Amino acid sequence: MVATAVSETWGFADSNQLFRALFWRLENSPPVPNSPIIRKPTQSSTWPVLFERLQQLDQLFQAWHEQLRTLFTWHEHEQQLEQDAGRLRGKSMDETASELEDGCSSDEGPGEHSTLRRRRSAKPRPRSQTLSDCHLEANCSRKQLVPIAVKSNAKIHIGDVVVRPPAMQICIMIVGTRGDVQPFLAIAKRLQQDGHRVRLATHSLYREFVTSHGVEFYPLGGDPKELAAYMVKTGGRLIPPLKLETLQKDVPRQMQMLEEILQSTWPAVSAPDPDGEATGVPGPPFRAQAIISNPVTYGHIHVAEKLGVPLHIMFPQPWVPTVAFPHPMSNLPYQDKPQRRNYLSYKLVDLLMWEGTERIVNSFRSDVLGLPRIRKGGRGREMLLDLDIPHSFMWSPSLVPKPFDWGELYDVVGTVTLKGDGSSYTPFPELEAFLGNDGGPIFVGFGSMVLEDPRATTVMIIEAAKQANVRVLIQSSWTDMAGDLDIPDNVFFIGNCPHDWLLPRCSAVVHHGGAGTTAGGLLAGKPTFIVPFFGDQPFWGRAVVKAGVGVDPCPIHELTTEKLRAAFEELQSPFLRNRAQRLQKRMQSEDGAEEAVKSFYRHLPLRSMRCDLDHEGMATKWSRRDGVKFCERCSAARRSCPGSDCKDEVEYRSVDYAARGQELANITRFTCGPSPPGAAVILQEVGWAIACLNHIGGVVRDISQFLLLSCFTSWDVVPVR
Repeated sequence: MVATAVSETWGFADSNQLFRALFWRLENSPPVPNSPIIRKPTQSSTWPVLFERLQQLDQLFQAWHEQLRTLFTWHEHEQQLEQDAGRLRGKSMDETASELEDGCSSDEGPGEHSTLRRRRSAKPRPRSQTLSDCHLEANCSRKQLVPIAVKSNAKIHIGDVVVRPPAMQICIMIVGTRGDVQPFLAIAKRLQQDGHRVRLATHSLYREFVTSHGVEFYPLGGDPKELAAYMVKTGGRLIPPLKLETLQKDVPRQMQMLEEILQSTWPAVSAPDPDGEATGVPGPPFRAQAIISNPVTYGHIHVAEKLGVPLHIMFPQPWVPTVAFPHPMSNLPYQDKPQRRNYLSYKLVDLLMWEGTERIVNSFRSDVLGLPRIRKGGRGREMLLDLDIPHSFMWSPSLVPKPFDWGELYDVVGTVTLKGDGSSYTPFPELEAFLGNDGGPIFVGFGSMVLEDPRATTVMIIEAAKQANVRVLIQSSWTDMAGDLDIPDNVFFIGNCPHDWLLPRCSAVVHHGGAGTTAGGLLAGKPTFIVPFFGDQPFWGRAVVKAGVGVDPCPIHELTTEKLRAAFEELQSPFLRNRAQRLQKRMQSEDGAEEAVKSFYRHLPLRSMRCDLDHEGMATKWSRRDGVKFCERCSAARRSCPGSDCKDEVEYRSVDYAARGQELANITRFTCGPSPPGAAVILQEVGWAIACLNHIGGVVRDISQFLLLSCFTSWDVVPVR
C-alpha cells in the first residue's frame, strides 16, 4: 500500500510510525489564524484514534504519495529559510523578490522582512499530481479517485512564489446604476476564468444585462431610478434640505429602500436565486466563501461576519480617509494641496451615515443575522477601517495617483471596463451619416441622472450649439430630452448605444461625471466637460482639469447657455485634444479587471481558507477534537469510513471578525492552558469597563469631529513622510 511504500522510502518502521511523524509535524506547526481552537492539543489528545481511521482510509487516498513527499520536504527548507532571513533583513522588496524560492510555514522572527513572511506562509508546490487534482469518491466500495470538473486556474505571483487560491463561491454585491454595475461584471467574468463560481447581486432591473454575460444573478432590493432621482433632488447631501415634501415623503421612502437593500444582502450570499432556472423556479444552492462589494450596499460587513468569510471593498471613488482630497459626499470644495479638513470629511461622512442607519443596521444584525447589536460608541461607523478591510479603487493612477497616506491595504487598480459590447453593435444609417468624417460631433449625455426640467435643458443645449457653431449628439437614458421640440440639423438624438463604439467617433464629450462615463471618454482620447449632479461627479470634474484634458466643471443647477457655449468652444482646443490622446495611451496600457482580481487574491487569508489535507480545496468543516480543517471532499471521505464518528465537525469560519481589532478578544484567544481561578470574572469586569470607556469615547469623538471640521477648515497640511 501507499503508506507502506512511503514508510519504507523514508526509513520508517511501519505506517503507524509514519502517521505519527506526520501529525507530530502538524501538532508542532504554528496555529492556523482565526481557527476556533484556542489551546493546542494536550497529552490526552485523540490522535491515536485518528491514526487508526487514517489507516482504514489508506486505500482511498492513493494520491497521497506526492502530498506526503511534499510535507516531508519541509525540513529541507528550514536551513535555507534561516539563510534567507539573514540576507533579507534590511533589503527592499524589489531587491529580494527575485531571490525567493518556495518555502514552508514556520514561526516568524521579529526582525524578518515582509517578503520572508510571505514566503513562510506559502506551502511548497507539489512535484506532480496531488490530492487537489482528484475528487474523493465518498463511496468506499469504489476506493478510487476521480478527476474533478472544476479547478482554480488563478495564480498570484509574489516575487518567485506562486500562490494558487482554491476555487471559491464568490458573491459580488452592487447598489447603483448600470454604470456602477458594468465594471463589476467585468471583474466577475475575469474571476470565472480562474474557475470560481461567481454571483453578481444587484437590482432586479439588471437581471437580463448580467445573465446575458454568463454570470449568475441575485436580485437586491431598491430601485436605482428612485435612488438617483432622490440624489439629484437633494444634491447628494447627507442632510437633505429642510423641505416639507422631502421630510414627509422622500426621506421615509429612502429609508424603506435602504432597509430593503439590507434585508436582501443576506439571501444574496446564502440562498438560491428565486428565479435562477426560470420564473418562480429557484436556481442551485449557493453559500458565499468570499464577498466583493461596493460600500453602499451597507450589509456587506455584517453578512461577512455572519458567514465568517473575507470581504473586499471595490469602488470607483475614494472612500477611506486621506488628506489628498475630501470625501465625495461631503460637498467640500476640491483644492490642489493636502488639507486636514479633507481627512476629517471622511470621519464626518461616516458619522452622519452611521447616525442615519444605526437603527436599521442593528435591527438587521439582531433580527435577521442573529448577531449582537453594535452599541453606542462601538465605532460602528468605522467598522471597515477598524477591521482592516482591504479596498480596491477602480480608477486610473495616470489620472488620479494613489494618495501618499494610503498604505498597502488600499490599492488603485486602474480603470475597469466591460469590453465587447461595441464590437457587435450595428448603427442605423442616419447615425452613421450624422457622425460623418470631420472629427465627429460633441457627445452630450447625462447617463442615469434624472433632469428636473428636461425640456429646458435640451433648449439650452440646442441654443449653445447654435452659438458655438458645433454639431451635438445628445443621448437620452432615463429622461426623454427630445420631447416635441423642433430639432435643427446640427443636433441628433440617440437612445441606448455602447460608449466604446460611440465615443471614439465623437470630437469631445459632455456628461454628468460618472466614473464609468469619465473613463470611457478618456479611453477614447476625448477632451471632457463635466456637468456634475452629486456624489463623486465633482471629484472627476476636478480630476480631468488637473490632468489637463478637460474644461472647468459646472454643476447642473448653475449651467447656463453662455457657460455651455464657452465650454463647446474650449473643447475644440488642439492642446486639450493632444493631452487627451497622450492620457489615452497610458490608460489603454492598464488592465483594471486583471489588477482588481490580483488585489482581491493578494489580500485573501489563504492560509486559513485552505483545507489542511487538500490545498486546492476550500475549508468548510472544522474538527474540534483534532484541530484540522477539511474541505467538502475530505470531509465526505472521512464520514464515509466505516465506524467513523464525525460529530465533532462544525462549520468552519476562515475569518473571525469578532476577534479582529479587539485587544481583549486577542488576549483570551491565544491563552494556552486553563485560566486561573477567577480569571473569567476579572475578564468580564474588564470587558464591562472597556465597553463604558468605548461609549464615552465614542460620544467625545463624535463631538470633537464636528468641532474640528467646523473650526479648522482652513488649515493646510504639509505631508510628513
